[in-house]
Amino acid sequence: MSSDKLITIAEYENNLDARLAMMWLESNGVKATVTGETLSVVVPEIGWRRIELQVLESDAEEARKLLEEHEKQRDDEIDGDE
Repeated sequence: MSSDKLITIAEYENNLDARLAMMWLESNGVKATVTGETLSVVVPEIGWRRIELQVLESDAEEARKLLEEHEKQRDDEIDGDE
């Protein structure tokens, strides 16, 4: 049994960005979860609440690299549209 704990590797201001990042990680073999999104919908007046992307501690380094790659691809796509 693994004693790995979940750690936050990224924070987002909206559900869409958080879910897209989670799906990217999972499509690359890293299990991930999003926390805080329900609270931000149920109690929107606490808009300062960030939505967290979490992975197992043992996957954190790989997940961060994958997210960097994902961000670079998104930036390249945006630059290509201009």
